[in-house]
Amino acid sequence: EDHKIIFTVPLSWKPGPMNIWIEKPVEWNAETVIEKTKPISIKLLKVTGQFTPDDDLYFEQLKTWRKETREMNGYK
Repeated sequence: EDHKIIFTVPLSWKPGPMNIWIEKPVEWNAETVIEKTKPISIKLLKVTGQFTPDDDLYFEQLKTWRKETREMNGYK
């Protein structure tokens, strides 16, 4: 499937807002060019410590996930 991206968040990433994008090498006029998508903003939540309002938003968003996504993330 070419409409789904699954990636692991490196432990070195710090909690907070960040921009991510996808890069793909493309052949163009006998050269390889790196194409990039538009960046999207995500907020990486801390996995330890006290619950915050951000955690409430996460659990609200979780309700909208497809079954496959919930299972992949350890939720039934």
